[in-house]
Amino acid sequence: VGVPDKDMSNPLDILLTQLALLPAQSTFGQISFEGTFSDLEANFLLTQNLSNGMFIEALIPVRRLKAHANCFTDLSPSDGSCPSKNNPIWQAFLTSFDAILARYDLTREPYSKTGLSDVTVVFGITKSYEKTDVIDFVDTTIRIGFVAPSAPLQDETNIFSVPLGSNKHWGVPIVFDFAFGACEWVIVGFHFDALVFAPKTREIRVQTSPAQSGIIRLARTTAKVSKGTLWRAGGFVRADQFCRGLSCTVGYSFVTQNSDRLCPCNVKCFPPSIVNTNDILKSWSMHTLHVLADYEFDYCDEDNGLRVGLFYNVQLSGARTINTNMIGGVLGLSMTVDF
Repeated sequence: VGVPDKDMSNPLDILLTQLALLPAQSTFGQISFEGTFSDLEANFLLTQNLSNGMFIEALIPVRRLKAHANCFTDLSPSDGSCPSKNNPIWQAFLTSFDAILARYDLTREPYSKTGLSDVTVVFGITKSYEKTDVIDFVDTTIRIGFVAPSAPLQDETNIFSVPLGSNKHWGVPIVFDFAFGACEWVIVGFHFDALVFAPKTREIRVQTSPAQSGIIRLARTTAKVSKGTLWRAGGFVRADQFCRGLSCTVGYSFVTQNSDRLCPCNVKCFPPSIVNTNDILKSWSMHTLHVLADYEFDYCDEDNGLRVGLFYNVQLSGARTINTNMIGGVLGLSMTVDF
């Protein structure tokens, strides 16, 4: 519905038109994809200390994303209701599913992408106060900089593709950190940051009817994309090297992003009131509990060494996010070079 340039002499477009005329019934016409998704990331952090607590940081991330979900299940009812999964038009659609995707330059082949993600450069300043008899120290750090759109654009031809970065949007991060220490091994910290994106005009898949849902969008057009601001806040308690080089951290974070907004160049064929009904554009939020145990082999040397750790993230609640917990490992190497 609403897709421009349909060819009513094409049997695939005729089939889609006939299917769209069938009445809505429970889960009729819905399919569920089953598969796997993986995200492997390596982060390179470069820091240059300046004078009076000032510094410059550059974060260079490299990611590998893989998605494989060729198998799908027909969720249409089979209880004798009309229409049901035995409907001949629906069965013809399932048979022609891959041909229909190809007709609109789409594929559901396994997806894999490796490359540079968005590079972040920030200028920061840290102030530390240690002249107190009650606690060990109080640290405050403020950062501001830019996120360079160094990652490639999302592949708009694969329905399972995920962008390596922000899809060529420049960003401005503003970061605030506050921490204090006590008893020479307990650290309590708080974090807040906001990432504001600049608009970007690019080619994108869009929704052409409020009734459409899911990850498959047939229409493609050029639009100005105003990406929503990303907000993060949280806190943690850390037992720092309480047993030789062993440390444990328990934290909480809240992350949310404002809704994206599309303004198509061709508003006649793609009215903003329709293309912006896509659920993928809506705001999302997530509450997460973090548990981390790490061991620093450089506990006798603060400047150089190896760090290994295990973490477990428990998603407490969320809206329009992947509802899954995460377990993983950390392997870090820190080196200090004097010039």
